[in-house]
Amino acid sequence: MTTKTAAVTTSAQFGTTRSGTPLFSVQPGIPFREALEQIALNLDSASTLCNETVDANIQTCRSINQALAHLIDASRGLMNATLDGLARPATFNE
Repeated sequence: MTTKTAAVTTSAQFGTTRSGTPLFSVQPGIPFREALEQIALNLDSASTLCNETVDANIQTCRSINQALAHLIDASRGLMNATLDGLARPATFNE
C-alpha cells in the first residue's frame, strides 16, 4: 500500500454574525484547482459589481456593498483553506 498526498483544502470558517460567531465554512477536501477557480469567479463578480456603483443610487450602492463584502469574505475563506491545505497536505492510502 502506498501513501500519497493530495492538494486539497482544509476546513476554514468565514463570515460572522453580529455576535462574532462564524456563519460559513469551506469544506475540507476540495481540490486546489476548483477552489482557485471559485476564488477567481468571486473576484471577477466583485469587480463587475464595483463598476455598477458608478451610476447607482445610494440604496443600490448599499446593497452592492453588502454583496461585495460577502464575495470578498468567501474568497478570503477559500484562500485561507487553500493555504492551510498547502501547509498540511491530506494523505490517503492507495
